[in-house]
Amino acid sequence: MKRFRFALDGLVRVREQEVRDQQIRVANAARALEKARRIRDERQALLDRTVEPDSARLDAAEKAALEEDRAALRRQLRKDTQLVELHAEQLRAEQEELERLNQRKEAVLDLRERRYLEFVQAVLREEQKEHDEIASRLGKAA
Repeated sequence: MKRFRFALDGLVRVREQEVRDQQIRVANAARALEKARRIRDERQALLDRTVEPDSARLDAAEKAALEEDRAALRRQLRKDTQLVELHAEQLRAEQEELERLNQRKEAVLDLRERRYLEFVQAVLREEQKEHDEIASRLGKAA
């Protein structure tokens, strides 16, 4: 019996490798996002733990220094939040690319499946043709 050979098997391997590589990029982007969130949350917790200058019994210089520290934390927290948003957008873009690459891979796999079914049908037709020839010879001999 003939053996099925798909001419685009090399392309299938390339598409599968593209998907694996993109899965790694998605995982890296997810880790970067998680790290950025963790840093932002830690900074927010630090800001939450600092004493409000108005509620503390401090002299004016200490209150000013405390407020300056809190202002610096708030500025850094805004930067951290922007970084989280940037990483979230990067993750979305990587996930969209993964979806696109999966669709490309699936298109080639669907084509391979169709070609295989066509191959099986051709083999069955050939076998039926051989059976018909044998039957006609046996019918003539009888």
